[in-house]
Amino acid sequence: MIEPKWLENSNDFIWQSERDVWKHVYRVSRNGKTYTNLTPGEFDVTELVSVDEKNGWLYFIASADNVSQRYLQRTPLDGSGKMQQVTPSQFSGSNSYKISADSSWAIHTHSSFLSPPIYSLISLPDHKAHHVLEDNKALTAKLAELNLGEVEFYSVKAQDGLRLDGYMLRPADLDKSRKSPSLALIHI
Repeated sequence: MIEPKWLENSNDFIWQSERDVWKHVYRVSRNGKTYTNLTPGEFDVTELVSVDEKNGWLYFIASADNVSQRYLQRTPLDGSGKMQQVTPSQFSGSNSYKISADSSWAIHTHSSFLSPPIYSLISLPDHKAHHVLEDNKALTAKLAELNLGEVEFYSVKAQDGLRLDGYMLRPADLDKSRKSPSLALIHI
């Protein structure tokens, strides 16, 4: 949970809570009588990144449609509109951002399973790349030389009904006609 962030031009504050089972961001009145869920849906907000009060936006990281895909999202601070995905879909995998105080620039870090991170300076909200800070080409080339197997993402339901997501990296020389030991990793 984050500490409450008071808005400068109102008596409200921004607060992250699991009050509706999911981890969401709320706009709360000073007297605590009004709670507006700014990020409704059946997903968790994994990180509150920036509050752009001047332009009326809240920026956050969430896996709204697929737990293995983390994208930068934004939503109006007044709760009047729909959430918008800022990260282009071509950046599938994990995305993180260090956003400037005025929410117009960011250092974007993108990586995906078995791909090293790439760091870029971007403008917001258009997500235009202005400069690649680190492309990790040498590490990418070394990974390409490895004989890696296929990756499978999957979901299992626990006894209490909770959905657990995981992934499996199979050996490249796996003989699917034989039983083999495996190690499953669950992402919580």
